[in-house]
Amino acid sequence: MSLASEERRELTDLLDELGPDAPTLCTGWTTRDLTSHLLARERKPWAAPGILVTALEPLARLAMRGYDDLPWPKLVEKLRGGPPPWSIYGVPKLDRMFNGNEFLVHHEDVRRGGSDWQPRAP
Repeated sequence: MSLASEERRELTDLLDELGPDAPTLCTGWTTRDLTSHLLARERKPWAAPGILVTALEPLARLAMRGYDDLPWPKLVEKLRGGPPPWSIYGVPKLDRMFNGNEFLVHHEDVRRGGSDWQPRAP
């Protein structure tokens, strides 16, 4: 199993446990916001400029808002299911190249968002 797959699995398990309103280390974002960000990144390629360029951030916010009405369990399940085949991240090699770090960092953002976090077991 790749780092991307393992981190995705562990992150989505944690999201199930914490729910949509848990704090994260991403300033101003809850777990729902962070999950919407990850989904927009994988499923709405037109949002990429807004993720990468501050002046275009409204694009990313618009893409994330597209998930506002999705019930939490469905949102997490969509993330757990991985990128769609048409996404660049749907190509296994690209998923491994780009999503390993993305999911590791955001998994830690969620893990450490609460006051009672513990270091990972070695």
